[in-house]
Amino acid sequence: MSTSKEPTLIAVGNTTSSTDEDAAVPLSATVTEPKPQKRPLWRRIVGFFWDSVDGDPRDRRYVQKLDTFLFSYICLGYFIKYLDQTNISNAFISGMKEDLGLYGNERNWLNSYFNIGYLIGTVPTQMIQLKYIRPSIWIPLCEVLWSILVMAMAAAKNVETLYALRFFVGLLEACAFPGYAALLRGWYGPRELTKRMAIFEQTSGIA
Repeated sequence: MSTSKEPTLIAVGNTTSSTDEDAAVPLSATVTEPKPQKRPLWRRIVGFFWDSVDGDPRDRRYVQKLDTFLFSYICLGYFIKYLDQTNISNAFISGMKEDLGLYGNERNWLNSYFNIGYLIGTVPTQMIQLKYIRPSIWIPLCEVLWSILVMAMAAAKNVETLYALRFFVGLLEACAFPGYAALLRGWYGPRELTKRMAIFEQTSGIA
């Protein structure tokens, strides 16, 4: 008994696979770009005047800690520095002129001796805090020393003593501006630094 296998007929029509259909559809019709979300108004205001509230929360907390401890200390220190620098003018018109008999160019010489000390001390004080004593020790030490010298001016009996005190006050205050600016540059990034440097500069005007 012989068996024969009949061939199976396969109908081939005008069929297209799903991959062909996908390929026929333009990419622009299948992929829709998400529309950028508009930030709330308060976020834009805060970002314009201060820092953006968007981004990594850890970075924002880090910057907030820097503002609380480092930046507030720097602004206060620079304010006191300018207060000590310019208080000689207030003292001069508040009785020092009559007490010490300063009726010539003594006021100009007091400012000149301060500027001489400031010019002499600018470079050495920076070399000290860069190579020998870290800024966290050197800058507060100079602040304490020049504050003592400023208070000692109240006990001065002649203008020569004031000349010497003003010279050393300028010598010690020479570390303030470059030291504070270096600290800000070392801890803040370019985006945060610009606004803080502007505020830092304005603290001298308040004094």
